[in-house]
Amino acid sequence: MSRDIYQQVFLVIIPEPPTKRIAKQIQREVNQKYNLYEVLPELHVTLETVTITRKEEIDLLIWAIDEIARKIIPFPIKINDFACFDPPYKSVYLNVIKTEPLIHLYQQVQSRFKKLGFMVKEYPEGIHFHMTIASKTFADREWSNNEYRQACEELKSLSVESDFVFKSLELWYPDLDPERRILARFPLESNT
Repeated sequence: MSRDIYQQVFLVIIPEPPTKRIAKQIQREVNQKYNLYEVLPELHVTLETVTITRKEEIDLLIWAIDEIARKIIPFPIKINDFACFDPPYKSVYLNVIKTEPLIHLYQQVQSRFKKLGFMVKEYPEGIHFHMTIASKTFADREWSNNEYRQACEELKSLSVESDFVFKSLELWYPDLDPERRILARFPLESNT
């Protein structure tokens, strides 16, 4: 494995239809209008961000996630309307509702990772679950402040409600290429 130390990896939930179809269509439309990406980023909901300081930690992290995934009873992830993260992020996203099962899963993951000595991302204001539609991350060009504000206002005027029952977790490197991005997949026990 040829990765630098202090590499961030992401534990993510992958949306299922019809939510994924709806979000992907909106992502394509935003990209067509603003021409931000040559390759669209994969839609996902980040559950946790972990900083790896030694390459050997990947195996321990994969083992810990596998243990957690085996105990998850699938539950719905609920999407409700659009919101935005202002500069420096310039991100437009679908809001993910903080349901009790999602918060419990997040707390369980964070607690387990901390006990194993991993550096996890802290959110002083509390985590804000979301599914990014467009941002400057992985963009081929950064959209202007005016473009960002216009996209933000346009999307916030739309009403979107959807839900999906997720079937697996994935551990990712920050990369657009799925061959390099996906470190491991963790199907939920009830789906195997």
